[in-house]
Amino acid sequence: MSATRSALLVSAVLLAGTLIAPVDAPVAAQEPGDVALDSALLAGYRWRNLGPDRGGRSIAVSGVVGRADEAYFGAVGGGLWKTTDGGENWSPVTDFKITSASVGAVAVSETEPD
Repeated sequence: MSATRSALLVSAVLLAGTLIAPVDAPVAAQEPGDVALDSALLAGYRWRNLGPDRGGRSIAVSGVVGRADEAYFGAVGGGLWKTTDGGENWSPVTDFKITSASVGAVAVSETEPD
């Protein structure tokens, strides 16, 4: 996986639970210098779920050095989650292992990423 795909995965994790406005959503008036998006490009967007099937905010995220398909994210009220397939599937890491559900920071050891 390329560094670009890894960056996109981390971005998707940060945006987990957010919604993309449908194509027919109202658009604010353009200011001079604004760039208009081609409607053909926007027509390709479709609604989809990103991240684990849970509500709430994610406030901490980390990729794994040397493992482009792996990432972790911490949720405000939902513990720590991990993906090993580029974000297609997520599994809880901290269920029944910590006393607080809130995870405010994530760091992955480069020498022992598991």
